[in-house]
Amino acid sequence: MEKIEQAKNRLETTMDGKNGFYRGVLWANRWHNTYDEKPSHREIVLAKVPLINYPLLFAYNEFEGKWYQFNKGDFYLSAIVPIEWRPIERS
Repeated sequence: MEKIEQAKNRLETTMDGKNGFYRGVLWANRWHNTYDEKPSHREIVLAKVPLINYPLLFAYNEFEGKWYQFNKGDFYLSAIVPIEWRPIERS
């Protein structure tokens, strides 16, 4: 059985980019820049907006090219454009 120190050393050496699983987790949890990549049509995503320290729920309308904010069960055309977004994890 592996001792705590051995496990720590093993994890440190595999988390430096050589471990495919760890790189996959990092890739899946990354934030996408809204200017480089848009979410799927009407997919509800977490998005960061300027001057607010927490993510909000948004959806992107592909046909109009506009962002809609999700608030209290309804969508509203957003006056502010998010700077980054990421999908919502579903289990």
